[in-house]
Amino acid sequence: MGFVMRWARRNSLWVYPFGISCCADALRTALGPGGKGGTAQALLPVDTPEHGDILVVAGRVPTQSVPILRDAYDRMPDPKWVIAFGSCAVSGGFSDTYAVVGGLSRVVPVDVCVPGCPPQPDDLYRSIARLQSEHPSMDQQ
Repeated sequence: MGFVMRWARRNSLWVYPFGISCCADALRTALGPGGKGGTAQALLPVDTPEHGDILVVAGRVPTQSVPILRDAYDRMPDPKWVIAFGSCAVSGGFSDTYAVVGGLSRVVPVDVCVPGCPPQPDDLYRSIARLQSEHPSMDQQ
């Protein structure tokens, strides 16, 4: 793959957002118009998991959503990455009940955890940069 293709691939990532609660608002802000935080990164939200490079789960994970979330993850093409966005996605948050999974990593493998209640949009950009530094394969898709 040529330099231009690697550069384009690295700088225009397709994000499949999966937001359930208040952290979903912060995720929408990060992915919305003008939400690139002054970076050159183009985070492009997609409507179907088949087109996603990165699954970003924002907020708590209700037990009822586990099959839907697992299906979305399975439908994403390889290679794929997962970001747990917000304390509830990372660890289950303060909702320790039968109706909430105790963290996204119990459902799908998580590459980066972004704690916060809610995290800031810039936290998402930093997590993407961290993914890129830890996974050089993001350039070779």
